[in-house]
Amino acid sequence: MQKKLIAVAIAAITAAPAFAQSNVTIYGRADMGFDARSGSGGARTTNGTKSEFRDGVQGGSRIGFKGAEDLGNGTKAIFEVEYGFAMDQPNYNSGTGAPEANFTTTATWLNRHSYIGLTGDWGTAVGGRLDGIRYNIYLAADQLVGGVGNFTSMTTQYDRADNAIAYISPVFGGGFTLTLAHSTNTGGVEGLAGGSSAKNVSDGHTAGGNKGDDVLNSIMLKYSNGPLTLWADYETTKQQDIGNSTLKTWVAAGTYDFGVVKLGALYDSLKGDGCSNIGGATYGAAAGGLVCGAGYDRRNWLLSAKMPFAGKWNAKATYGEVKNKIVSNSDAKKFGLGLDYNLSKRTQIFADYGRVSNGSAAAFGIMASPNSNSYYGVTGYDIGMAHNF
Repeated sequence: MQKKLIAVAIAAITAAPAFAQSNVTIYGRADMGFDARSGSGGARTTNGTKSEFRDGVQGGSRIGFKGAEDLGNGTKAIFEVEYGFAMDQPNYNSGTGAPEANFTTTATWLNRHSYIGLTGDWGTAVGGRLDGIRYNIYLAADQLVGGVGNFTSMTTQYDRADNAIAYISPVFGGGFTLTLAHSTNTGGVEGLAGGSSAKNVSDGHTAGGNKGDDVLNSIMLKYSNGPLTLWADYETTKQQDIGNSTLKTWVAAGTYDFGVVKLGALYDSLKGDGCSNIGGATYGAAAGGLVCGAGYDRRNWLLSAKMPFAGKWNAKATYGEVKNKIVSNSDAKKFGLGLDYNLSKRTQIFADYGRVSNGSAAAFGIMASPNSNSYYGVTGYDIGMAHNF
């Protein structure tokens, strides 16, 4: 798992010996493979079949730059800039599937995460486009991580939050770390999601100010000691000045590495009673240009395992369920299997399998990756190769 939890990413920066010399490190991932998805079940009767050679089967291809400058008195300035790219075609809009407008003239990189900040004995403070805390807890607990077998794709997520700041405490109490995060609008430029469509003649901006901005607040407590890691996370999201209602999310998760097998478990709850947005997916009935009114009440849980064997092999399995408390017969289950072979410490070949079982009113399917946009079928497999550099 590459550059995931904010605290892990910061720890990697501050620990690297090269940074004492204010050097910049270049890193990345190249991932390419084939997947096929098919079948129907429950309310999933469309988008039934898709097969493709594609980039980013188990993890998006990317290139990143990170570094630090020693400011003295135990404080460093830090930064990281990470871009995603498509290896198999011109970079495309993940929502429409169309090539980006300038792909014919310039190389188009898509911002995965970027931040600048300070770190020292007092902790770390950063600002920018930051990795989603809850999303990356899922990726830590779900041992399949990517590919068609992962359970994370069954849930609505902020994979990253725009316009965000975060504080990560030093380790205290024998293994605890506290992370606080805030975003003024999780998805794009502030002031564009709602309000009047009328234009202010003097400056050309949309009227309504920050009305409709999706505000996120997060607090996470992590405990890590030897083979045991635990997370407790609480988050609220709110469409600013729209409906005065909040989506509340809490997560409890853990992993334990026995050596012969690593186990992961997670349970979370999402509740809302009006207008809100998570991972770009609004909920409820349409009103005033936003989606409001019907509420949201869902539970998710998963169990997962990863077992190394024969030196270079890893066998993985995940099982999870989604419980919809609002709509009857909308529950779903997913089972996933994976097999990896490490050609070296940096190069891996992999294969995954996933199957979804829907209730009669549920329309879940197989996504190509945890934060993809479209379900296809209810059964899928993939095979591919990845190299980390």
